[in-house]
Amino acid sequence: MELVEKALAINPDYYILDTKGWGLFKLGKYKESLELLEKAWELKPLYDHGIYLHLQEARKAVAGQR
Repeated sequence: MELVEKALAINPDYYILDTKGWGLFKLGKYKESLELLEKAWELKPLYDHGIYLHLQEARKAVAGQR
């Protein structure tokens, strides 16, 4: 996560946001993860299936916490 933060400081693009969001997901921080993955999805220039899959997993995890 430290490297992702450094990368975001240099270049805050959608792909790095996805990486941070997925890292947060893996750490069990589902709501925070979902927020970043949604932002990455909004910023992407073209359809990205990897981000789509990450976003779906985060949505399921957040829904399961309710």
